[in-house]
Amino acid sequence: GRAHAAGVRGDGVRVVMVDTGLYDHPHHRAHGYRTSVVPALSALDPAVDERGHGTAMSALLLAVAPAAELTMVKMACETFSFPVAAFQRAVELAPDVISCSWGTLRAEPHLHLEVADAVRRGITVLFAAGNGSTDRRTAMFQSVATPGALTVGGVHVAPDGRRRAADLASSYRSDLFPSRRVPDLSGPCGMLPHGDYVEFPTQPGCMFDRRNSAYDGTAPDDGWLVSSGTSGATAYAAGVVALAVQQGIGKGRALTAADLADACLPVTEGRTLTGDDCGGVCPNEAVGLGLLTTPV
Repeated sequence: GRAHAAGVRGDGVRVVMVDTGLYDHPHHRAHGYRTSVVPALSALDPAVDERGHGTAMSALLLAVAPAAELTMVKMACETFSFPVAAFQRAVELAPDVISCSWGTLRAEPHLHLEVADAVRRGITVLFAAGNGSTDRRTAMFQSVATPGALTVGGVHVAPDGRRRAADLASSYRSDLFPSRRVPDLSGPCGMLPHGDYVEFPTQPGCMFDRRNSAYDGTAPDDGWLVSSGTSGATAYAAGVVALAVQQGIGKGRALTAADLADACLPVTEGRTLTGDDCGGVCPNEAVGLGLLTTPV
């Protein structure tokens, strides 16, 4: 609220989100958000979001940076996903920020080259640390920790304001890049078992609308779900980065975690799903620099 009141709303900042699509939800229309959708491949229908994840994540990013120009690159349908092609398409659009609230089903070595190229071009790239995933070769789901990208972990803020590392979130030392610790910093995230934390708009009857209705108190076809994780934490952080870009932080280059350090609140309690404890100090291995807030 303080940033928006000061006129820092993401004006003039171009953000690309690589995700499952962006449904034309009444929530987005009511807020007057400036959005568009392009498919990573022509076989993907840009008018639908079969999984519903992208629509939800876009709402959180735009809540933070409502004046940003957001383009969704649709990377998946309900059964297939094309992360490398989608990321390449995102870079072609030459945005200021690329937000990636996902990992990959298997190792995608070419993706690291594409991410490194994006950072070299001055694009700030964010990736979710994961909800239990890592980039260890034995992991079923692979998180993406390319050097130069910002990796985002999770912090839970209780109703009384107490901050602690989310026990749903990942933290780890990269197997591919041994000097790399994940996460660099953190955003808001729910706790086990389901991460119920934020109410999101989504495509009515989509995969996540149906799945989450079993435990989140919403209907399976109402276009709303309650959830959270490092996906939401990353979308939130990408919105904050858009606000930082508007203020000239980074001045045309990819932002680093150090650029955002002063905007991070310390988190000294809690343990992540992958076993790192805050240990009473911050920065730490569980949450990185701490909980990112708006740099105003």
